[in-house]
Amino acid sequence: MFIVPAMSTSVEEARQALERGDFDAAANASEQLLHRQPGDVDALTVLARARLAKGESNEAAALLAQIIKRDTAATWAFVALGNVYLSQGHLQQAEALIRKALLLDPEHAAAHAQMGVILSENNELYGGEFHLRRSLAADRKQPGVLADLALNLTQQGRTAEAHSLYAEANKLSPDDVRIAAHWVKLYELEGELEQADALLERVERNSAGDVDLLRASLDVRRGHSGPALAILENATGLSGDALLERGRLYDCQQEYDRAWADFEAANQRFREQDAAIRYDAPAVEAFFERLSRFFTRPLIEALPVAEVRPSIPQPMFIVGSPRSGTTLLERVLSCHSAVADGGELPFVAGFRPLSERLLSGGKFPENLRLARFGDHRHIASLMRDYYLAKAGERGLLETSGAYFTDKMPFNECYLPLIRMAFPESPIIHLVRHPLDIVVSMFANKLNHGFYCAYAVQDIVHHLLAVHEVHEHYRAQMATAEVIVQYERLVAEPEPETRRLLEALGLPFEDACLKPQEKTAYSPTPSYAAVDEAINTKAVHRFVNYAGKLEPYFDRLAPLLGANAYQPDP
Repeated sequence: MFIVPAMSTSVEEARQALERGDFDAAANASEQLLHRQPGDVDALTVLARARLAKGESNEAAALLAQIIKRDTAATWAFVALGNVYLSQGHLQQAEALIRKALLLDPEHAAAHAQMGVILSENNELYGGEFHLRRSLAADRKQPGVLADLALNLTQQGRTAEAHSLYAEANKLSPDDVRIAAHWVKLYELEGELEQADALLERVERNSAGDVDLLRASLDVRRGHSGPALAILENATGLSGDALLERGRLYDCQQEYDRAWADFEAANQRFREQDAAIRYDAPAVEAFFERLSRFFTRPLIEALPVAEVRPSIPQPMFIVGSPRSGTTLLERVLSCHSAVADGGELPFVAGFRPLSERLLSGGKFPENLRLARFGDHRHIASLMRDYYLAKAGERGLLETSGAYFTDKMPFNECYLPLIRMAFPESPIIHLVRHPLDIVVSMFANKLNHGFYCAYAVQDIVHHLLAVHEVHEHYRAQMATAEVIVQYERLVAEPEPETRRLLEALGLPFEDACLKPQEKTAYSPTPSYAAVDEAINTKAVHRFVNYAGKLEPYFDRLAPLLGANAYQPDP
């Protein structure tokens, strides 16, 4: 019996199927080609594009990795694989690929857009802005990129330009719920609730997208917690953010068991949806152990110290845990004529990779041993100048005052480096009842502290680890910190503010007692609370969750005892 052989599929046929949108046919044709010619780059390219079009990102990622291995100049593949990693939350892998793409093609608009998002996510806002603008310079009609730039500028506090960018993006893509949602959120953050409501109504009319969380957030901001809770109770398939919002509403309604259940469900959902959210306790312990073993008094005293650069504003460091009241303290201080608010600046953590690039004596912190030699002592000045250059990019050196604040949480982990670069800068350590911190961190989406905030046991572990290394520094060096206790600050704001300003060498100013009157955007979970007068509402919040927290009382004993706190008020 004579068998007619099947016709061989060509790459061109596979491409044509891809172009007409028949992704299954394109995938089948390219798979046939690869069966005959394994590793054929053209067939791999068609198959990868088909998988991407079908939303099969994991399969596409494996194919793109093969393409890059075989064709190291395939810019599109670097960009596409970077985009897959970015969508999955793998920022480090995405960044490495996009950097390679931009080296291959410095004008690649999509690569600039992705690099802008990556740097913005890493709080490198100025760098992110640069790349987003480069992408828009190549093609202005990119509504998503316009919105990403608006979000970046919002984080910088440049809200006027952010509004104009959102308007431009919304005009290009009026039915895009993501764009409109970010714009609504900006109005809400600024307290412009009527404008937010009008825009949200337009979104609801023109789109089938889910806006329950936005509507509930506006109700919460108006003080209408009942209607907000009703919205979220009737909604289905709530996101992690919506679950956290509902949990906080249950907290306001004193339904604490339901609140805690939502906090747990939200954080579980975040962990399941983003592989990057993983707290590696052994790695944290190993890193902090290296810090403690290295930074001892003899070595610290041998490290170089930078001179103060005169005639420019200097950083004022507010250190402590997230949700310990650092936003409130920054608002109090920035109401003073000598102090500008800088927010959470990621520059101190940058000392670590900077030192590894400049000193070749191994990894941080061991590489700092080289700084004891005369030809490497300039490292302290370079760290200072790196920090000030970054601050200058944000306009913080143009302020009229003597200081700008830096309230990045957990900066106390790098106190020896801060003192190398800024030996005379004020350091204020804000302390708060650790159980209140645990509850508040768990009830808000935070990425500080190596993603510790997504599980209570990880929060407790990290708070203790940071406390231990902080106490070690205090035993080995003069940290010259000013200690402020949150509970005293909110209970007795005037005497505590006077004491703090006196310790900082600043005259008392009445404005510091009225931080709620300061007009400024706060890009933190505390954005709504900053509009309120100083109050004690958040003190001892943890007692409502004592049953959930009791298993951690003994573990937290060192931290409780350090500041004379008790597991019950």
